[in-house]
Amino acid sequence: MRRPCSYEADAAGNEQNQVHIMIHATIAIEMRKGEAELVFKALGPDVSSSERANVAMDFDGKGALNINVTASDTVSLRAALNTILRQIKLIENVMELKLGE
Repeated sequence: MRRPCSYEADAAGNEQNQVHIMIHATIAIEMRKGEAELVFKALGPDVSSSERANVAMDFDGKGALNINVTASDTVSLRAALNTILRQIKLIENVMELKLGE
């Protein structure tokens, strides 16, 4: 994995090499095509980037929903994953209620 580096100088002008490590997770969820498309459309407005995490999502048109999360630390990665998975579970629960009518 490539680690981007940056160089900064402290108050005394001494250069400091800092390594910024990014953590990446990919989740692939298989669903029925119609359900995956609904989840994709429902999550679309909520998928965004923050200062500490970037979330990207794509739908392959066949029923696979792919979620990619990149974060600056494990706490941010976990928070982003928990948020997106909680939203998916909520959407699934609503779909089950709707189909049960």
